[in-house]
Amino acid sequence: MYGSPNGVITPADLLIIGFDSEYVPQADGNHVLSYQYAGKTNNGTWTGIVYTDGAERKHRLRLKDLIGQAIEAGRKAGVLSTQWPNIVYATAHFSRADLSSFRDYSLLKARFDSIRGTYVTLGQPYRCRYTDRNNHSRPLTIHLRDTATMSPAGSKLAALGELHRLPKLDIGNEMLGHMDVLLKENPKLFKAYAIRDAEIAALHAWAMTEFSIANGLGDTPPVTLGTLAINHLQALWARDNLQANDILGNETVVERNFNRRSNRYQTSPRSVPLAAVHDHLGLATECYHGGRNEAFMFGFTEVGCWYDYDLAGAYSTAMAALRMPDWSAIKVSHNVEDYQHDALGLARVHFRFPDDIRFPCLPVRSDNGLIFPLEGVQIRLPACRNRALTTRKRRHTWHWA
Repeated sequence: MYGSPNGVITPADLLIIGFDSEYVPQADGNHVLSYQYAGKTNNGTWTGIVYTDGAERKHRLRLKDLIGQAIEAGRKAGVLSTQWPNIVYATAHFSRADLSSFRDYSLLKARFDSIRGTYVTLGQPYRCRYTDRNNHSRPLTIHLRDTATMSPAGSKLAALGELHRLPKLDIGNEMLGHMDVLLKENPKLFKAYAIRDAEIAALHAWAMTEFSIANGLGDTPPVTLGTLAINHLQALWARDNLQANDILGNETVVERNFNRRSNRYQTSPRSVPLAAVHDHLGLATECYHGGRNEAFMFGFTEVGCWYDYDLAGAYSTAMAALRMPDWSAIKVSHNVEDYQHDALGLARVHFRFPDDIRFPCLPVRSDNGLIFPLEGVQIRLPACRNRALTTRKRRHTWHWA
């Protein structure tokens, strides 16, 4: 293992290759102009571009061809060792678009996993073989990552470039749909622009790996930001000697099932909700409505300056107030006074606001999403309880240990 410029110790064999493609739309499909790559290891970086010979699908590369050629270029540049790498982390920004540019897309989409409308590796990596320029058959083990899932939802590649002080190059909006013209008139700018996208993807995946290592969350590029959050939470639980079952209200049971393939019974552990918790899960699930999103105008609005106010860190701040639930003390209560700020409780209530209230604040589910009526039946948490409301509906509450 070696130290990075940021002082983070990264695995010596970590290899990240960012990739991208440039194309122009045509009536019978996209004409792929080029594929570009950017490799990064502890020893340095290298980049390259591969141009296609024509507009037909047969002129396109396969994913393994691009990754293989990138590895060969890295070895030739002296960045990669003479030994063929065992594992490659290939990454792109919104990989679904770039994978569709490869000749073997119909195969690739079955080999990778789909999340958030794009492709990554969740289970087994993509294993294949690549024939190098010396006609040697080389094994490739490819783990696919997408920088779109390693950044806040909706993040553009340009924003990631600014974050890492590697901005996208500006070629003008009028040229974006005519990359073939740019390639013909200014091939140097075309190459620099095309490679930059692959560079940003590789750099962001590397930076996220360093973040993971620095915080003890793993030593490979994470699949999603959520993956990091889960790993961080589990690390905190382990540090404080907390058991997941105790926190989540679960218990571990051992199941005995017949395996038809092996023709014998097998036992396996499984985490399931405690019986008392299971009885109220449906109501608890219905209590969650998410943030409040409403529009008070329809159609065209007046021209002006509009503000969208938000509470920064509202969810994390509220969740920080949670303590260890005492699941064994679950009880059903019809007493409104049991629903204090320190009670982990939930309730189904009938409510009615005064007629002069312009914007009622309690959500009710409908066929068209959440609505906020003056009167209705709502499932809610005690923190949202309005003392003016009256109810005789059934309530459930948990108390802290």
